[in-house]
Amino acid sequence: MAKHYLKLNDQRFPISNQVELAKDEKEADFTVVTVATADEIDFNQNFQHYQITDTGTYVKGGESAVTAEEVNRQLAAALDTLAKQSKVIDKATDRIGQQQEMMGALTTQAMDSQTKVDQLSQMVAALTSAGMDEKTTESEAK
Repeated sequence: MAKHYLKLNDQRFPISNQVELAKDEKEADFTVVTVATADEIDFNQNFQHYQITDTGTYVKGGESAVTAEEVNRQLAAALDTLAKQSKVIDKATDRIGQQQEMMGALTTQAMDSQTKVDQLSQMVAALTSAGMDEKTTESEAK
């Protein structure tokens, strides 16, 4: 275990790290942290990524750092959400296909109806024309 003398920023992350004080420096001017031997190498190289708590303990990545377990939980939740959304999209796609088929059938019916209307119009025009011809013939005969 080793003592480290740190200067901290406003978020309590170290901006300087010393293991010894110069003759003109006072311990009271520093935040003193004792680092476990197992963490010593990483702390010396990455001290700026360790947040120092009010009690003088160190937390890698800070107190709000995300753990692997949290990432895995969040990933599982995201994958579950995606699976549910995929099912909803599949159902919507099927419904769209059904609606397109119905629109095709309705378009065919509308075209058939228009053809019948055109035929009826032609028949009415022919009958009207024939009726006019008969009236004209009758008027001429008188």
